[in-house]
Parts: sequence; C-alpha cells; structure tokens
Amino acid sequence: MTGRNSSVRLIYAYEDRNDLEVLSEKGYGTTVGIRPENREPAGRNLVRYECSPIGKPSLFFFRKYVGTDLDGLSSLLADKKTLCVGIGNPQGIDSLKVSIVSKDGFTYSASIRIPEQVAAVKIPLYSLTGSPTWLVPAQYPEFLRKEFVPDRYPPFNVLKTDTVMLSTCGKAKKPFSFELSGIWLE
Repeated sequence: MTGRNSSVRLIYAYEDRNDLEVLSEKGYGTTVGIRPENREPAGRNLVRYECSPIGKPSLFFFRKYVGTDLDGLSSLLADKKTLCVGIGNPQGIDSLKVSIVSKDGFTYSASIRIPEQVAAVKIPLYSLTGSPTWLVPAQYPEFLRKEFVPDRYPPFNVLKTDTVMLSTCGKAKKPFSFELSGIWLE
C-alpha cells in the first residue's frame, strides 16, 4: 500500500497458516479442515476450507477482525469502491455471503457465486445491503437470539470497517469446501 491507487488487503492466504476464524452457528457439531497451499507461480497462496456439519445442518462463518489493521488508513480507504474476493474451486457449495461488519455492529452483505477456478469476484461497495449481525459463537444461555436485526441501517461507510466475514447462504446440510486467496478493497 504505497499510493491512493493501491488495494487494501483485508484477508490473505499465507504459506503456513489460516487468516480466518471459522465458526458454526451452534459452535459445536461441525468439523473444519484448513489446508494452506503454496501454488505456482511463487506467491500464489491459497487456503482450502473443508467443512462438515455433524448431526443437524448448520450455518458456517469465516471471519477476521481487521479494525486495528485499518487504523490510520482512512485516506487510503476513503476512495475504495470495490470489495474483491479471491475464491474458487467449490465442492458441495455454489455461493457464499460476503459481509463487512461496522464498528457500530451493523452488517452489510452481498451474496456471490463461487467460480470454478480461483478468480477475483468484485462487489461494488454501494451494492452491500444491511443484513442480520450473527452473534457467534452462540452466547449463553442458548435460548437468547443468535442474531441482531436493527430497525434501520445507517448508510454503509467503508471507514467504519471492523470485521470481514464469509458465511454460508443458509444452513449447510452436507460437507463442502472452497479455496480462498484473499479479500481486499480496490
């Protein structure tokens, strides 16, 4: 990130580790396999996420807190217009929801189709719409609501970005997987 035209990386694949916290709606009853892979050409890292609900179907969430990473970058963030997701090679799933959670706790999302090969899916920030904010892991006691739905959503403001999240579009009933190279703003 050296100039105004630079992209701002939010999530990216490493050779040796996962950059995302993976949760399920219930916090139990699921298995998740995470395989970082370094592919040629050099530096084309991917992370393969392999998820299996156990017992009942479950929503899955893949998230990263980025608030402190973005502190001091308001001049770079102010002109960003597009959220990009490097994703592909799906099995057992064809779409995911991409969300940005604001520092105020409001969630703005768009659903994307996962391409067959890893490619950048571009989402104009103006197309993000307000959606429920899931409270995961589930709080105790379990009878409390698991999502927050406000009466109204303030306009989306990229400067208030706090958390970036991918989630399943509905409850997963069978095993699924996909590869992620990163998420960034342009």
